[in-house]
Amino acid sequence: MNKGLEQGLEQGLEQGRAEGRAEAEIDAVLAVPDARGLDVSFEARERISRCSDLHLLERWIRRAATVTSVD
Repeated sequence: MNKGLEQGLEQGLEQGRAEGRAEAEIDAVLAVPDARGLDVSFEARERISRCSDLHLLERWIRRAATVTSVD
């Protein structure tokens, strides 16, 4: 296999892993308030679902454990 193809495959795999991790983080951000009985508005759910910033999603997970409102 040529070097360019190998690099392309590795980049594709890395991107796939990052997208999978973001999806898992999004699920967690939405699951925590739900488990705590907090309503998540459609607008908040959409904003969270569109986020791909892993650092921001991780912060949101930690905050979700203590907030009194998702908005």
